[in-house]
Amino acid sequence: MTSAPEAGSATDTAFLTVLTPAFRAASFLPANLASVAGTGAQHVVMDGGSDDGTVPLLEAASSVVWRSEPDRGQSHALNKALAHADGTWVGWLNADEFYLPGVLEWVQERLRADDVDVLYGDWAEVDLEGRLLRLVANHGYSAEVLRRGSCYVPSCATFIRRELLEQVGGWREDIRTIMDWDLWLRLDAAGARFRYEPVVMSGFTRHPGQVTARFTELTRVEQDRMRSEFGIDLPAWRHLAARGRRIGRKLLNHGYVRETAARFFSGAPLTGQPGDPDVRKAVCRLNPELAARSVARG
Repeated sequence: MTSAPEAGSATDTAFLTVLTPAFRAASFLPANLASVAGTGAQHVVMDGGSDDGTVPLLEAASSVVWRSEPDRGQSHALNKALAHADGTWVGWLNADEFYLPGVLEWVQERLRADDVDVLYGDWAEVDLEGRLLRLVANHGYSAEVLRRGSCYVPSCATFIRRELLEQVGGWREDIRTIMDWDLWLRLDAAGARFRYEPVVMSGFTRHPGQVTARFTELTRVEQDRMRSEFGIDLPAWRHLAARGRRIGRKLLNHGYVRETAARFFSGAPLTGQPGDPDVRKAVCRLNPELAARSVARG
């Protein structure tokens, strides 16, 4: 086991902790680590014992709390990371994802309003070079859509009150592919207050090694299991009604308009060297209300 259980005094007073499970993700980690560094958030990375250069990257990240040791999968890694969290709030950022510039500073300001338990937003699909493929705009919270429509709450653009997350038991380690949907359903059952903000919070890298791409049959099995456990009946008309509600909510908040507008700068870089003018321009176009903050960070 290689570990760095203490990574500097900056994490001792963190308001927000970002949890990152990792395994053989050395090619993605630089962007992931850079997107949290310098934002005031604590970053806890639990690596599953990688042999691909992940450990040297973590050793060089002086402000990161991390361990590298075998684990029982992503949910186990997240629960281990949660045990090291100091923050009042927790973000979930997989190793192949990254936050957009200015987002974590804005999120911490928003969460201090203390009128919500789960905050989520929009996200951008990117290619292996961090270039925009498409914007995925979201909509206001609907338990009905979550249960019968789709798991639309994106883990990479969601922040959870740590006390409530611990209250519901963290992540279920017997779920391999849809632990996010299971967690949102349990938080909803616990009475969590969900809030949506139309901010593009993160980049989600599309690549063949993703869990959902490799275990499609297991995903279907686990979906059936979740529906049974949470008593979700799924006649066709209920499913269609939930999809219609989702479409209606996105129309009302101009989600489809924003997605269409983003197509005009598809291919723009969303991650790169600090101060990169192309990255700054793309991020400001996605989040014009955070443009000043993005420029300040650059």
